[in-house]
Amino acid sequence: MKNFRNIFPLLLLILYLGVYDGKVALLRGGHSVPVQVYPRDAESYPPDARQALEQGIRIRSQQHLQDILAFFLS
Repeated sequence: MKNFRNIFPLLLLILYLGVYDGKVALLRGGHSVPVQVYPRDAESYPPDARQALEQGIRIRSQQHLQDILAFFLS
């Protein structure tokens, strides 16, 4: 349990692009409320892209976020 307490604050900083209420959303690890919900339906994507969103795409950097949003929101 001691190790978990040391790691937990870092988990809160992890961002994912995923699905919230059927929409593409930016989610923060450990939180149930999204940071941002986008107007695009997750169902509008091909199966592979939809599956990646449903599993959560971890955001590695600000540039990665911009690139992934450009793909999913264009």
